[in-house]
Amino acid sequence: DEFRDPEGSFLPLWQFAFEAAAGLEVTSLQWSPRYKDLFAVSFGSFNFYKQPPHGFLCLFSLKNPSYPEYLCRSHCGIICLDIHPVHTHMVAVGLYDGNVAVFNLRSKESRASYLSSPSNGKHRDVVWQVCWGPDNLDGYLNFFSISGDGRVTNWTLVKTSLWCADKLQLEFTRPLRECDEIGNTMKEGVRAIAFKPDESQLFLVGTEEGSIFLATTEFSSDMLMSYTGYNTPVNSLMWNTYYPYIFISCAAEFIVHIFHKDFPNSIMRFDLGAQV
Repeated sequence: DEFRDPEGSFLPLWQFAFEAAAGLEVTSLQWSPRYKDLFAVSFGSFNFYKQPPHGFLCLFSLKNPSYPEYLCRSHCGIICLDIHPVHTHMVAVGLYDGNVAVFNLRSKESRASYLSSPSNGKHRDVVWQVCWGPDNLDGYLNFFSISGDGRVTNWTLVKTSLWCADKLQLEFTRPLRECDEIGNTMKEGVRAIAFKPDESQLFLVGTEEGSIFLATTEFSSDMLMSYTGYNTPVNSLMWNTYYPYIFISCAAEFIVHIFHKDFPNSIMRFDLGAQV
C-alpha cells in the first residue's frame, strides 16, 4: 500500500477478548459447522509448571466481539475442543488433568453436562485432542480422545454418564540403555489423531516419539501401516478431503511431510525453516 510499499499492511478487523481469561493462552479454535458467524475458543495454559486454577470455553459471534455469546467454565485448563458436526450445541473438550468433558450449550448451567472421573477411565496425562465420531449402532453420541498416556479412547454419552472403551494402546518400543525394566512399563504418548473422511473406521495417530501409524477401530492388536519422517512430537495430522488417500503431517521440527496412505515414506516434503 502507499504507506509500506512493497510490504503492505495487515490489520485486524475485530479483536475478541474475555477479561476473566486474561493471562491464559488460547489453546484451540474452531468455527461452528452450522452458524457461520460463530466460533469456539478454549482457554488454558501450555506452561505445565504453572497451571491456572480454571479454564474457559467461550463461543464468540462476529456480531458481538466485546463478550462471548456462550461462556462455560472448567475446573482446570482446557487444551482442545471439538464441536459436534450435526448437534452443534454439543462441544467436547479435553482438559490438562486428563479428564474429558462435554458442554451442552442449550443447558442453563455453565458447567459441563458430562465429565469423566478416575473411576470411569480418565486419562493419566494431558488430553491433546478430542474429535466426535459417527453415532454408534444404538444411536448414542460418542467421541474419541488421545493423551500422553498412550490411549486412544472412545467415549459414549449414555443418559447422564460417560462410558469409555480403549480403541488403541501404544506401547513404548524404542530401545533404552540400562533401563529395560522401565521401558516395559512405559507408554508412547499420542499427540494427534485424524479419521479418514471416506472410511470412518480408519484413523491416523501421531506420537510424542515422532511416529505415525494407521489403525482401525475394528481391532487394536496390530497397526495397519507405519510411516517414517520425524524424531520429535507430531503436532498435527490432516487427511486431504478431495483425494482421501493423501494426508499431511507436521511436528516440532522444520519439516512438513505429505504421505500417500499405502507408502511408508513421504511423497513430498517441505522445509519451512521453523517449528510447525
